[in-house]
Amino acid sequence: MFRMGSLYRTENAMGPIERDIIRLASAVPDEETCGFVLNDGMVVATTNQAANPREEFEIGPVAFAHYEGRIGAIWHSHPGGEPIFSPADVRSCKALGIPWILYHVPTGIFRTADPTGNAPYVGRDWVYGLNDCFGLVTDWLRKEIGFDFPDVDRYDDKPEPSYQILENFPPLMRASGLVEVDGPPRYGDVLFMRINGPLPNHCAVMVNPQTNRILHHLKDRLSETDFYGSYWRKVTESIWRVA
Repeated sequence: MFRMGSLYRTENAMGPIERDIIRLASAVPDEETCGFVLNDGMVVATTNQAANPREEFEIGPVAFAHYEGRIGAIWHSHPGGEPIFSPADVRSCKALGIPWILYHVPTGIFRTADPTGNAPYVGRDWVYGLNDCFGLVTDWLRKEIGFDFPDVDRYDDKPEPSYQILENFPPLMRASGLVEVDGPPRYGDVLFMRINGPLPNHCAVMVNPQTNRILHHLKDRLSETDFYGSYWRKVTESIWRVA
């Protein structure tokens, strides 16, 4: 049975799913190739029906219908550009609710995006707008203490990240039922931080106050736990607690 967790690695391991995707993408190296990873781990290719297959991909409804009930993930390749999911990729991934796998042909890099909220907390790829610091914190709160945040489109209808959206996070905290508190953070508290910017631009969650461990996801790095030491205390702007 296919599990997305098998694709989250901290080392450069290569499994059968990655090898099959490389083989299929290498057959058409100048276009975006695409397909499914089925629940049994089989990788299948589908026809890219996009008008411009060199820069985008589209899987038709017939293919979805043919593999209905057996789709574990969607994969596609990038023949050039950057090894990152586009804003359109992120929105489509979230809308479908199916994990996505990206293979960047020039570098051989794989990226994973999981909108289900069930990806491992540690070792997630950075995917802005989905698997980022806010996504990690909200997934943790939902699974560990049963607290749901509304989703936020971090691109704000723009092709690039919009940092003005950060101004909306404090009102979102209050509207969602969190209260700003003073003092040392407790288990489950959300910490908003300002790292080299005019506004808070990073968040973490306190997962072990006894050992001062926070869970967070820095830009372009894998998600991780970290020691809440002097640096993180210095950049912490506010602490929020479920009321």
